[in-house]
Amino acid sequence: MAGSNEEGGPRRSTRIAARPQSASDADKQKPEPKATKPKEAKSDKKPAAKAATTDSKPAENGKPVADAEETKAAPKRKAKDSVDPKTSDAAPEGNVAEGAGAKKPKTTVNVLKVGDTVPQDLTVEDQDGKQHKVIDLVKSTGAVFFMYPKANTPGCTNQAKGFKENYEEFKKGGYAVYGLSADSPKAQTSWKNKLDLPYTLLCDPEYHVIKAFGAYADPKKIVRSHVVVGKGGKLVETQIHVSPAASVTEACAFVKKAVK
Repeated sequence: MAGSNEEGGPRRSTRIAARPQSASDADKQKPEPKATKPKEAKSDKKPAAKAATTDSKPAENGKPVADAEETKAAPKRKAKDSVDPKTSDAAPEGNVAEGAGAKKPKTTVNVLKVGDTVPQDLTVEDQDGKQHKVIDLVKSTGAVFFMYPKANTPGCTNQAKGFKENYEEFKKGGYAVYGLSADSPKAQTSWKNKLDLPYTLLCDPEYHVIKAFGAYADPKKIVRSHVVVGKGGKLVETQIHVSPAASVTEACAFVKKAVK
C-alpha cells in the first residue's frame, strides 16, 4: 500500500507539474500571434485598398461588380492611348480646321479687257448699303465708272465735281455715272451729300470690281481711272492712271463720239 502510494505519489506530482507547464507554455505562445498580426496588417494594407471596392459590393447576376475607380480609370487610358484617327472627331495635327483665326481664301478676279462682258456674279454695294449686280446696272443703259483712291480728298473731289458738271451730257448720251472706291457707305454718303452729287457712289472694300476694271495696285491701292461699259455689259473703253481733269474730259469725249 505504502509502495503503491509512493508510486502513485510521483505520478500525481508529475501530472500536476505537467499541467502548469502546459499552461505556461500556452502563455508563452500567446504573444506569437500578436507579433505576427502587425506584420499581416502591414502586408494587407496595400491590397486592401484595391480589394475594398470590389469585395464590399455585392455580386450582380452571379458576377462580381467591377471596382468604381478601375471603371473610371479604364476609359481615360483608352481615350488617351487608343485614338483612332479615322473615327476621331478631332482635327489631325497640322490640319487647322476652318473657323475663328482661319484665313479667308483669296478670291481670284480676272481683269476685264475691252470687248469682255461683265461677269454675272460681280456685285457691289451703294452708299445706302444696297447690294447690286454690276451687270444689272448696265442692263438697260451704258455706264461710266470712275474710280478714285479716297473720298473727300482734294484730287478725288475735283474728279467728282467734274463728273457732276458734265452729268447731263453723259445722261443725254445714254450713260449713267457711278463713282467707285473702297470707302464705307457712311463715308460715301457724307461725301455725296457734301458735294450734292447727282449720281450714285459705290463701295468696294474687297476690291473685286476695282480689280476687274484694272484699277487696283498692291498693296490695297486704287489707281485713278475710269471705264465705259456699253448697254448690256460689254466693256468698250478703259483709261487707267489718269488725272482728275483728264478722267472727266476723256470719258465725256468718248461718250459723245459713241453717240454719233
